[in-house]
Amino acid sequence: MHGKPVLSFASNIYYEHHPAVMHCTNLYELGEKLTQLINTEVKEVDTIKYLQKLSKSSLDFNIGSDLYISDENAKEKAITFANYLKLAIS
Repeated sequence: MHGKPVLSFASNIYYEHHPAVMHCTNLYELGEKLTQLINTEVKEVDTIKYLQKLSKSSLDFNIGSDLYISDENAKEKAITFANYLKLAIS
């Protein structure tokens, strides 16, 4: 989102969803990946498309703190959100 390419050493939500994100699983390839990274242009349109994808992946509830009606409600939402996150990582 800041117009910089990203080199990730672990899988994450950007990898394979934004062309300016590279994934390095083998440190012997680090030099090659850094060279690719330096020569990678981050296109604003790609970032906008990524953010649109991210915003379309919606939860069936809002998680804003202004919407919590009690401590118990906050705990329920935290558990539900953790389950969504677990599925997304899987």
